[in-house]
Amino acid sequence: MKINRWATFAALVLAFIGALIALSGSWLVFVEQAQFQGARIWPLPGFALVDWAIMGTLGFLGVLFSYRPNGSAWLKTIWFVVGALIPLVVLGAFSIGLFVLISLLFILASSIIISIQKKSKWLWHLGLLMVGVICNLGLFLLFIAFSKLSA
Repeated sequence: MKINRWATFAALVLAFIGALIALSGSWLVFVEQAQFQGARIWPLPGFALVDWAIMGTLGFLGVLFSYRPNGSAWLKTIWFVVGALIPLVVLGAFSIGLFVLISLLFILASSIIISIQKKSKWLWHLGLLMVGVICNLGLFLLFIAFSKLSA
């Protein structure tokens, strides 16, 4: 039973570090971008920063609440969040991509620990990961298209 407690603690700490990187990283980049005169924050990179902060927070909350007796929906949320962070790594490759990747790796490690503990189905989680990738990438492309139309 001690292994489960340590694994639970490790998953929570890893998710917390991932969320902390997401929240502080998005805030620091936002503050840095806002200091430039005439620089537009919204729609991009502001949307990417808000998305990164929300996904990091959802990842931590998913880990925190997945240990409840009815926490299987939260485990699905964690895998969706891991997938949703992948387009941010790719689209932000020359700016925030490395920091998002670090945040992604912490949340991914946490989700793997929880999935092993709960003995859940890996194929289902990989499907949720792909749904997260497609949904967030589609949202970004839609957002970029609308921002180009309004400009």
